[in-house]
Amino acid sequence: MNWTTTNTFISTHCVDHWLAPQLLYEDNHIVVGYKPFNMPSQDDVSGHMSLFRWIRLYYQRVKNVAVRLHLIHRLDRPVAGLMVFAKHAKGAHHLGVQFRERRVKKAYVAVCHGTAQEQQAKLVHYLKKDRKNNVARLYNSPGKSRKEAILFYKTLQTQENKSLLLVYPYTGRPHQIRVQLAKIKLPIVGDIKYGKGDQLLYRGIALIGYALQFRHPVYKRNYFFLLEGLPNDYPWSFFEQFPSAEVIADFWTQTS
Repeated sequence: MNWTTTNTFISTHCVDHWLAPQLLYEDNHIVVGYKPFNMPSQDDVSGHMSLFRWIRLYYQRVKNVAVRLHLIHRLDRPVAGLMVFAKHAKGAHHLGVQFRERRVKKAYVAVCHGTAQEQQAKLVHYLKKDRKNNVARLYNSPGKSRKEAILFYKTLQTQENKSLLLVYPYTGRPHQIRVQLAKIKLPIVGDIKYGKGDQLLYRGIALIGYALQFRHPVYKRNYFFLLEGLPNDYPWSFFEQFPSAEVIADFWTQTS
């Protein structure tokens, strides 16, 4: 469903199957797709199908056209969610600048073990990526190769010692949401790298890139993409509430 406000195009989408990729929106300049759990954002050494390759194949096989797709950002392989791609270099440049300058708004939903001490909070740490072991490490003070990591969260619902959180990672560091929530004793369900050893059946973690807002590189207005609903399996089945566009927009306003 699509609608507009004064300066924002808002597009909400129900995912047909949370374990399958989906093309949600396209125009002459951008493509927005849904990346399922356990799918790479781009091709990697595993050789497994990535969302980047799947969209290109979709255009070749379904629309019989070759599209020159540009990767703008990534989601960790175990994470599901929205991704935007550009169809030309000009669009890629404009979107890339927005991501680098932190003008893109992102919102995730996460199911975590435990209950947050604060209903809503801002987390500030200093993150260093250990590339040899592919893990992120957090520190409370600046230091060599440490980058500031800022994250906002809000508790939406708590059930059976599990919490459904709305999360806005302002800085977008590697593994940032996963490691910062684990740091405050709210490890994401299924995240064996930073949390408890309860691997989910689909080899993902309970984290979804749920909303994305950016300025369209050509039409010069805000585009706000939003998923609707939650998966109906563990651990999402504990929760009935999911954030609306109004709740997410209000959350972004509170954190600005």
